[in-house]
Amino acid sequence: MYRIPLLLVLLLFIAVDASAQAQERRTDIEVAFADSPVPAAPIYSDTTNWCSLPNKNDLSDLIPKGADLEDRQADADVDVFYIHPTTLLQGDEWNADVNNKELNDRTDRLPIKYQSTVFNGSCKIYAPRYRQAHVRSFFNVDEGGREALMIAYSDVKRAFEYYLEHYNNGRPFIIASHSQGTLHASFLLRDLVEGKPLQDQLVAAYIIGFPIRDTTFKVLQPCSNPSETGCFISYGTYAEGYYPEYYETFLNGAIMVNPISWSMDTTAVSHHVQKGYVGRRFAKPRAKTFGARIKDNMLWVSKPHMFMGSLLKMKDFHIADYNLFWMDIRENVALRCKTYLDKSSQTNNTKP
Repeated sequence: MYRIPLLLVLLLFIAVDASAQAQERRTDIEVAFADSPVPAAPIYSDTTNWCSLPNKNDLSDLIPKGADLEDRQADADVDVFYIHPTTLLQGDEWNADVNNKELNDRTDRLPIKYQSTVFNGSCKIYAPRYRQAHVRSFFNVDEGGREALMIAYSDVKRAFEYYLEHYNNGRPFIIASHSQGTLHASFLLRDLVEGKPLQDQLVAAYIIGFPIRDTTFKVLQPCSNPSETGCFISYGTYAEGYYPEYYETFLNGAIMVNPISWSMDTTAVSHHVQKGYVGRRFAKPRAKTFGARIKDNMLWVSKPHMFMGSLLKMKDFHIADYNLFWMDIRENVALRCKTYLDKSSQTNNTKP
């Protein structure tokens, strides 16, 4: 029997949501940055200023329906500090108010649910709310965008410092992010982690959906195999053969790690190897659907191998960077955590 509903789930997840975001996204300037009030900075001792904490009942605790998986945060030995992408797509403000309930609900229902949950099998999840910059900031950098992004980063940095002081207790951690979150994660890794004692606690960084180049870091290197630790993973997902109009100015030179093979090899990886994507219904991951290969500083994905998959017309899979490889990432996180913990145990056992 043909499984048409599965294709519809995929189309709903990608095409409909992308269309909605495109309609909502306005990049022109209605209010100058100087005339836009800056919301009060969040206080991270207040747990309401965190999207996710291990001891909170939040959407990062979810498991896809029907999946034989568990939320293992309670006994996890590794933390993840997750920085969500842009969800401020409407309005005239340049920076979000962390008390905006509607925006917080959107953040929780989308990236927290569909992205941060990938880590709950191996990590305790810490995800701060922050005064994220409006999406227009990326299109109007010199007209206030730079200042708005720096306000957002100042929150992320303070949240991470609060996490280190009050939650970390010397535990190993992962830095994870998407899109705007990855821009802030790159600053965070550069300012507080790489080349410093804290780097020894870094299991890996999953910094996805924003270009990372060989000039971004001085010490940190991209991961070259599935179990390597102390490295970073970055990629941006597009349809096979597609070059976006902003390729030369934005993507050219970006570092790519294939989230199926977990290497920088440009050889195409078959859909037969893929562990599974999660669609809009947040149901059991479906494996063996997408192949992927690195091409010209992009990650190209094949048409989905399912009935009528050839009808999928989406070219830019940015919103699906995590979802398309949800199970691949989840299993890889478990492997890197185990590798790191095994190495730490061996080191501790050989100390005099």
